[in-house]
This record gives sequence, structure tokens and C-alpha cells, in this order.
Amino acid sequence: KKKKKKKRRDRSSSEEAPPKRKSRFSAAPPAGYAPPPPSNEAAQAAQMPDVGKALEMARQLALQKANAGNALSLQGMLGANPEPGKVYRAVVERCQTFGAFCKTEPEGFTGMIHTSEFGIREFRRYEGPQDVEAVVPPGSRVYVLCKEIKDGNKVALSLDGVNQENGTYDITKTKRYQNDNARDKPPPAVGSIHRGAVKRIESYGAFVTLEGFSDGMVHVSQLSRSQRFYDARDIEQAFPLGGPIFVQVVQVKEGNRVELSAQDVDQATGQALPPRHQHQGPRGTLPDVGAVLRGQVKRLEGYGVFVALPPPHNMDGLVHVSRIHPDGARLNDAGDVAQFAPVGAEVYVFVQGYKDGGKLELSMARVDQATGQLKPEMPRPPPMPSHGMIDPYAPSHGMVDPYAQMAQYASAYAQPPGMPPPPGSVPPPPPGSVPPPPGSVPP
Repeated sequence: KKKKKKKRRDRSSSEEAPPKRKSRFSAAPPAGYAPPPPSNEAAQAAQMPDVGKALEMARQLALQKANAGNALSLQGMLGANPEPGKVYRAVVERCQTFGAFCKTEPEGFTGMIHTSEFGIREFRRYEGPQDVEAVVPPGSRVYVLCKEIKDGNKVALSLDGVNQENGTYDITKTKRYQNDNARDKPPPAVGSIHRGAVKRIESYGAFVTLEGFSDGMVHVSQLSRSQRFYDARDIEQAFPLGGPIFVQVVQVKEGNRVELSAQDVDQATGQALPPRHQHQGPRGTLPDVGAVLRGQVKRLEGYGVFVALPPPHNMDGLVHVSRIHPDGARLNDAGDVAQFAPVGAEVYVFVQGYKDGGKLELSMARVDQATGQLKPEMPRPPPMPSHGMIDPYAPSHGMVDPYAQMAQYASAYAQPPGMPPPPGSVPPPPPGSVPPPPGSVPP
């Protein structure tokens, strides 16, 4: 028999849902009810709080606060908060190109010393962390001044004006104070010699602090007569930061900008050196072209050497690298040049001529360096032929023009007597006859 299907009753939204059936176990315990104690140790351990989870939650909370910039407040729980204007003892932890990170002892807060706050003796351009580590090595202990607390509780520290021996702070020793007061100082007299300190080094020169006067700059070309500097590292090797330097005032420009020179002053004694006479002017007479003189090698370069001529000339000239070797051979670098013309050696030179601007050209290969006698000029090889510019068959080159020798070739290879002339050739005129005029038709 077929079972009759029960029709489902479709309840509309307007009809109310039937009430849920209540269970006798769903009722809440009465007020004041306390569960009975567990009957065994396993049940007691299950109700104990999980220590590992609590520590993990504490670690996550600490990381969130550190990311929000409140790590300093956590460190403040362990020690005193930093006070601006107070000097602390700190340990350098790590260095970056822009500064050094330090941690104070025993307070325990961390701050950063920017490179501009290293002090007046350490003002230069830092190209990497290794340059910063040369000033404040990691692990070293220094006295630092808390300058300010920036946004995010970042502590700005400074070494400027802090005495590293006793930890005292003197504002008159800071870079800002000296720079502000240097503007009000009078400029020094032109030509005067002063003893200053190297304040700052750049690739184009060195800035010098003068006692009682405004600061000045020594251009890289005015640092030394015999040494050439290519970057700031080369300058610092010869003139360390904070070290003494004797300078002479060359010029005072607008705004009390002082131009100094260190090459005209003896750095050992501070006395003025004889001026470097140029190729023109009343300081010396120009030597005649073709004269043989004896001078001293002042400077050595890869392209030649500069020789200082004695009085009454008092000027320098250049001996090109191709005119140094006795045989005229070309030298490759400054090391080869130093073998034949070291700095300070006395050499004989031949006045080759003058270039544009009156620059003196000299030659050592034309003079015998043992006797000082002039040697005959060595002939130069002929130039390479070029199309339309130089005649390669000129008599001075020694080359033979084949077209100019056609008459000799014709006489050498003439027909022997008794042999008929080749077909198409014109028979020669009989001896004693007058040749017809050009353009006439033969009969």
C-alpha cells in the first residue's frame, strides 16, 4: 500500500514560530552556588592558568608598544627618564652613516648622536659607517649631552661642547656658538700669517678657525706646493681635523669671506716662504729660447715634472714626459718619471719655447745631465701619409714616385735594334729632323 505523505504546513511570515522546547538542564544555577572541588590532581591542573600563553601575550603587547614608539616609556620603568640639558655617560652600541646609537649607564635609555653633533673638531662628510666608527668606535664610553626629546620619544644626544675627560659642558666650545660669534669678528689683514686649527675638510679645500678673527678657507690648490690632493681623505692625511695649520691671508671677499693659503708658509716654523714667481710680471726675467739652465724639480706628475728656475728668472716650467728620457723614450707613469727626475733633484733643462699664456716649455733630453752640454736635436720620423694633406713622395720623405720614373723605365725596356716596332706604334722621326708642331696632322 502506498503511504500517504503528510502535507507540510506552510507557515507564512505573519504566523508566530512555535515555542522552543525547554530542557530541564538549561536552567542557570541558583545564586551563591559554588562548584564542588575537583576530585583529583589532573582536574586541578586543567583549571590552572597557562603561563606560556601569558608570556606570549605579554611579549606581543611589548612589541605593539615598541612599534608605536613607546619603547622609551617601558625603559623608563627600569630607570630615570632623560632630561634635556643633562650630561650622561653612555656606551656606543652601533654606528650608521648618519650617526651613532648610544645607551646610557645606568639609566638604560637609548639615543642617537647625529654626525653634525660630533663637535667642532669632527666636522666633515661621512661616506659610510666606517668613517663614523673612526670617530666613535662601537663599545667606547663617552660623555653625551641630552639635547632634546623628539616626536616618538626619540632622544637626541650630542658630543659638541662636552669635555670627554671630566664630563663638563661648555657652551662657548660648541660649534654653533663659535660660528655665530665668528660673523661678528673682524677679518684679518691681507698678507698676515696666523696659526689656526682645521675645522672642516671637503674635497675642494679645508676650513680653518682663526683665533680672534673670522674663519677662512684654504683651497685645495693652496694647501701644498709639492703635493696634490684628489679628495678629502688625502687632505686629512696631511692636515688632520683639529690639528694646527699655519696660513697666510690672501684675500678678503664680500661678506668677510677670507681666502687663505698654506703653501706660502713653512708648516714647521710658521715663517713665510719665498713667493712662487709666475711666468709673467716684474718678479723675474723670461729666459731666452734655446738657453740651457739648471733648476730644481719641484713637483712630479704623470704627464711631466715642474722645474723651478733660479734667479733672475724665478719661475717654473714644465718638462713634458716625452722630453725627460735621454734617448727620447716616453715614460708611462709617475714612477718612471721619478727615476730620472726625483723631487728636489738638480737638473739641466733646455728652454724649448713658450705656449699660450706664457707657459714655459723645457726639455731634459736635449741636455747631457752629466756635463750640461747641449746635444744635437734628434731627427723625428716622417709623418704618416694622409690623403690630400701631405705629399708622400716629397724629396724629404725619401719615397720614390713611380710615375716620375717612367722615362727611365722606357729607355731601359726599349726594343732592341732590328726588331720591328709593335703594331700601332708611331715610328720615331729620323735623326736631324725637326719635330712637327703640336696639333698638326702628319702627311
